[in-house]
Amino acid sequence: LHLQADKKHILQRVSTLNSYGIFLNGSGKPKQAGEAFKEALQLDSTDVLAYINYANLLDQAGDKKQAERCYLKALLIEPENPRAHYNLGLLQLELGKTEKARAELMKAVELDSADSDAKRMLNNLPNPK
Repeated sequence: LHLQADKKHILQRVSTLNSYGIFLNGSGKPKQAGEAFKEALQLDSTDVLAYINYANLLDQAGDKKQAERCYLKALLIEPENPRAHYNLGLLQLELGKTEKARAELMKAVELDSADSDAKRMLNNLPNPK
């Protein structure tokens, strides 16, 4: 990562920072992971994957409001992103917002009919009132 000092290759660096952030989080270093995702977003504020990864990290850390903001930002950039809809749906479910969760999970399935996780989560939701 540090060998990539040449900022001309911004998109490659953003991709590397995303991967590095995932690695750091998986290695029990969430603070450093967050720094990697934030740097990726500073370099490319339109990188949907960086927003989703950062949102996942924030959600795990308990910062639900900021996680929601990041998922929504990802969806502003790419409204048809099934991963963003799926993860936002899971967050809404955690927050007790079942109908919002249902809408997001339904959108995720609509966009990616092969997504068995989204289908399973959707099927496990209580029937609407």
